[in-house]
Amino acid sequence: MKPEIIFTIAFVVFISLILMLKVYLESWEGTVMERKIEKVPVRRGNRTFWTDVDFAVLKLINGKTKKIRAMPDWIAGTHLIKRRGEFQVKVLTG
Repeated sequence: MKPEIIFTIAFVVFISLILMLKVYLESWEGTVMERKIEKVPVRRGNRTFWTDVDFAVLKLINGKTKKIRAMPDWIAGTHLIKRRGEFQVKVLTG
């Protein structure tokens, strides 16, 4: 295998691990303020397509806002929590 290919694969793996660690170590809690659909570019080879993506805008308990991809059952007022060490966002009830 060529050294360039090995370097490229190692670089992609490194970036993937960094992103995965960021998500794993992230911790926040907030309430869905609104949902909105935005057009987002998607690349397939040389071509770029635009697709609609459903986002939820959250008001975090520290007063900041955060925009994440929405799940179908999230509506305005839904309280969410993402704990450090977990990949999944949980819906808090009552």
